[in-house]
Amino acid sequence: IAKEATLPTLDEKESQNPYIKAVNKRLKLVKKKMQKISVIEGKDPEDLYSEQKVLLQNKPTVKILFDELTSIMTAFEAIEALALISPQPSVVAEEAGATSREATVVAAEPEPTNAGDSIVEEAAVEAQ
Repeated sequence: IAKEATLPTLDEKESQNPYIKAVNKRLKLVKKKMQKISVIEGKDPEDLYSEQKVLLQNKPTVKILFDELTSIMTAFEAIEALALISPQPSVVAEEAGATSREATVVAAEPEPTNAGDSIVEEAAVEAQ
């Protein structure tokens, strides 16, 4: 690998998000494996151990994994950045004077409908 892609990850100390931490940890391991492959590619193929040959054979898979993890990390970082910008519903309700429990109840409470009235009426008619 002549040119290595820059790693768009947050420092683990910056993010408390467990998903970002997990992907970042895996991404570091895969990047380390890619660096090993790069070193092995510079050696004479006849001087390689069997494990090194297997690692070279897995280069396309490691590259795909690196690209996928990088994509996931980018998405998680965007979501986290959006969450920092956009206030959460409970925070908005608390600022308005409601407790977080009240905010949850209000947010989860469905709009009243008249559909239940017709069911009750039908049951009453059938009972007669």
